[in-house]
Amino acid sequence: MVYIRLFSGAGLVSEGKMSYKKLEADVKPLVGQKILMAAHPYIKRDGTLNATNFIKEGTKWKAFSAAANQHGTSILCFEKFTLIKAPLPFQEKSFIRCGGMLKSIEFNPNESNMWIMRLNVEDAFVRSAE
Repeated sequence: MVYIRLFSGAGLVSEGKMSYKKLEADVKPLVGQKILMAAHPYIKRDGTLNATNFIKEGTKWKAFSAAANQHGTSILCFEKFTLIKAPLPFQEKSFIRCGGMLKSIEFNPNESNMWIMRLNVEDAFVRSAE
């Protein structure tokens, strides 16, 4: 339910059917809750929409996704996951899901539709969605 509330709200904002103020009021109470995201294909290169990739920063593994609308004209959420442990060696283009504890939500300070939110998830995990 957390995922659905976040993404439906971001979609409404991107279509001009909800204000940023209303979105923030609706989703800020979700911070601190567990979240399981939609499945995305694992892609080794970064910068791909609706896909997840991994990087190692120091001793920590992180996963990143940029979830966009159907036409790729608005990024609904940038998603950053700080993983508990190194990810398994997934096959490229296999579908994976990330989840964990929603640590924070940041909103586009310009309130444009280019991108809506950034989600930061800690104590995160990744698993196969297939």
